Amino acid sequence: ADGVTSTTTYDLLGRVATSNDGKATRTHTYDGDTERRGLLTSVTDTQAGTFTGSYDADGTLRTETWPNGILVTTDTDETGTQIGLTYVKPGCAAEDCTLYTESVFESAHGQWRKRSSTLSEQSYTYDQAARLTSIRDTIGGQCVSRTYGFSASSNRTSVTEYGPAADGTCQTTTSAWSRSWTYDTADRVNTAGYVYDALGRTTTVPAADSATSAGGNVTVAYHSTDLVDTITQGGRTTDYTLDVTGERIRSWTDNASGAAVGSVHHYDGDEDSPSWTQETNELFTRPISGLSGMAGVFDSESVQVDWQLTNLHGDLVAAIDGDDEGLSRTSEANEYGTPRNTADVGSQRYGWLGAKQRAADTPSGIVLMGVRLYNTATGRFLQVDPVYGGSCNAYEYTCADPANKEDLDGKCVLGRKKGGGCRGGRWWRSNGKWVVGGALALGGVAACLGTAGVGCAIIAGAIVGGATYGYNCYHDSRYRWSRRCTGQAARGAAYGALTGGGGKYLRNRHASFTYKTSHRSAGRGKYRYSGSHRKGGWRNHWKMMW
Repeated sequence: ADGVTSTTTYDLLGRVATSNDGKATRTHTYDGDTERRGLLTSVTDTQAGTFTGSYDADGTLRTETWPNGILVTTDTDETGTQIGLTYVKPGCAAEDCTLYTESVFESAHGQWRKRSSTLSEQSYTYDQAARLTSIRDTIGGQCVSRTYGFSASSNRTSVTEYGPAADGTCQTTTSAWSRSWTYDTADRVNTAGYVYDALGRTTTVPAADSATSAGGNVTVAYHSTDLVDTITQGGRTTDYTLDVTGERIRSWTDNASGAAVGSVHHYDGDEDSPSWTQETNELFTRPISGLSGMAGVFDSESVQVDWQLTNLHGDLVAAIDGDDEGLSRTSEANEYGTPRNTADVGSQRYGWLGAKQRAADTPSGIVLMGVRLYNTATGRFLQVDPVYGGSCNAYEYTCADPANKEDLDGKCVLGRKKGGGCRGGRWWRSNGKWVVGGALALGGVAACLGTAGVGCAIIAGAIVGGATYGYNCYHDSRYRWSRRCTGQAARGAAYGALTGGGGKYLRNRHASFTYKTSHRSAGRGKYRYSGSHRKGGWRNHWKMMW
């Protein structure tokens, strides 16, 4: 509608070669220097410059050098999960050129127990349901403790905060403040001040439960698709228009300055993260990614890149304006996303989960979390989860573990560990593929009922294989069907046809298979089995493939 065109070219191996989003061109280079594994080694952005990177023996990005000379070094554990991060600017004028460093210590279950960075330190405690029940948060030698209580369905029933002791250490004897909540059987808050509509959407959040309580109650209106229409608090209103997908913001107006100012997001793909934003008629901003993720934001007003430092959680915690030698500013948030600096609440677009472009420049700092709104003050969504069983209840965030999980689109809880898919419905996640595969297998059997021998097995195998491979891709892609899922379904159908037909043909034959496990850095293995087809070899194959 506005004449902006995004283009992408690919090399002979199907990898992105160049892309242009209407404002700048990015050129991707693979196998640069001594790298020969088909990995991305540099990206040149016409507005920022060239990013280069190097990888370890497992193919994990180890170092990245930005156009302004900043060197980013990442440490990972045996699963490939980040556990350490360092930003250094070699050749700076200071004695120590380290800009930011961070490390975490994990439990045997992969949850953060301790985290230490240049800006702050935290220690975490969890209950047997893996919910975060207490945190000790230390900044500048002053420790603040918070404890959380939960219902059986993981609704937050209480929070208590304790200030530091006289010597700055942690103490949990004298509380600074506390708040409690009760809920109905539909997991809606029935504490005074909350209002819901007939569809379970929160239309009023009381001032006490907003990140800017002095601004009064927060009121929300919704589109017919359940996505946000308007958010209002204390005279400020943001009014949103959706794009044609119906699941992301196209444009909005904000009267924070006294007059309504309109902004427009532009996208170069199917995701809900804009490639650039027309802020006013003359000005625009454009997030810039390096090899590993967001590295800065180009501002057309200053005609420079404001470089962004990301922590291990995906929050933007510090910035370097243009050619500044050191950090220009810092900005952290608490475990549920409320900024420490109250001036950042509602004014900072990308902060907590900012590397994932979760915007919070809204009244009361309500986060636009995909298809839902998220309130950082209570750790709850304002709309019902569109995926039944997608979390521990219809409103809470990440089963009460915001340090180790995220729900970026409002319908898919993901952990930090590599290789995990969406939480999905607990029962459906475990059994959905069997339901889909079983139903289609019965259909295939019925369709070839009159066919004897191999033909019937091939048809049934193809249907089951295609359905299960396609379902797994759909599930792991946060319930979105893509060309990749079509390819996975086709591959599954081919495997299913081969296996089904082969199983029928060989059912009276014995063949020995070896069982072999090869460990990789990500903890994955390749498995083969032993035994005859008559003794369940093909059953074991299907179980393994699914």
